[in-house]
Amino acid sequence: MATCCAGKTILVVEDSRHASDALRLMLRHLGARMRRAGTLAEAGRHLTLYRPDAVVVDLGLPDGPGERLIASLALDPRRPARILALSALPERGADALACGADAFVEKPVPGLRALAAALVPDVVLPRSLDAPLAAPDRRSLRDDLETVTALLQDDPDPNACRYASEFLSGLALQTGDGPLAAMAARLSDGADPGLLLRMIADRRAALPML
Repeated sequence: MATCCAGKTILVVEDSRHASDALRLMLRHLGARMRRAGTLAEAGRHLTLYRPDAVVVDLGLPDGPGERLIASLALDPRRPARILALSALPERGADALACGADAFVEKPVPGLRALAAALVPDVVLPRSLDAPLAAPDRRSLRDDLETVTALLQDDPDPNACRYASEFLSGLALQTGDGPLAAMAARLSDGADPGLLLRMIADRRAALPML
C-alpha cells in the first residue's frame, strides 16, 4: 500500500456506485479515507459537517452539473487543497478547469498513478502505483444498471434520456462494454430506449443478485 495520501479525507461526488467502488479501492491503496455523495445535494450536506482534504467531482450528476459544485468550492474561503473533475466526456474538461478545478481526469480513471498525480502533484510517486488493482464488486454494476432501468421506464423525458446516456457511457467505458456504449450514444441522439432496456436486462441477468 502506498502512503502518498495517508491521513487525507477525500469526498467523492459520484452517482455511479460501480465507479465509486473503483475509486474507493484506489484511494484505500493510496492511504486515504473516502466519503461518497451521489448528488450535489448530498455533497452539500457532507460539506456542512466536515471539510475534506480534497473533493473529486463527477461532472454528470442527477441533480445538476458538477461544475456548479466546483465553482462554489473554488470560491469558498475554506477551499479544499485539491478539487478534481471527472467525466467520460473529455470535452467537458476545459469548462471544469475554468470553473476552478485543479485537474481533470477522464473516466475511467486510468490507474493509481494518474489519480495520485492529480491529488498530490508535488509528491514523488512510488513504482508500486503501477501495480494492477482488484476490480470493484460486480454487484455495484447491477445496482447502476437498475438505476438506469428505473430512469428509462414509463416514457422518460429528454432530460432523463440525456442523463441516462451520459451515465451509461461512463459505465460502459468503466467495464469495457462497447455495445452498451454504442447503444447509450444512440439514446442521446433520440433513439427509443426499448432496445437499450432489453440490453440492460440481459446484463443484469448475468450479474450476481444484491
